[in-house]
Amino acid sequence: MVPKSLKKNNKLPLEPRWKRAEKNAQRVLKEKFGQKFKKDKIIVGKPREFDLVSSDKSIIVQVKSSKGFESQDSAQHRVRFAECMLDYILLEKADAKKKIFVIADKPLYDFFIKESIGLITDNVEVMLIELKE
Repeated sequence: MVPKSLKKNNKLPLEPRWKRAEKNAQRVLKEKFGQKFKKDKIIVGKPREFDLVSSDKSIIVQVKSSKGFESQDSAQHRVRFAECMLDYILLEKADAKKKIFVIADKPLYDFFIKESIGLITDNVEVMLIELKE
């Protein structure tokens, strides 16, 4: 049983935003590529967990949502950008036919595209798969 304190208008609490973003991307990519995706570990120097890996391991995906990006604080934006770039670099180094960096929020996507000019390559597709509330 869920305590009444956790219920809001008789609804269960929402899953964390990052988890909903991953599930949404998983659904969209399954439709697009006709494959199932799940969290999996891939060797990049050492075993590292990636958000979504296709069943045949030919597609590796990292999903980012707007944690720390809701405010207008530019320091928080820089921290989130650094977190995104770290995941992007790990994805770029992974061995797969297709690598996709999914961003679930348009403001974060726009910021990432603008700030990453000259830093990212064509080896990783940056894709917006918006999480609708």
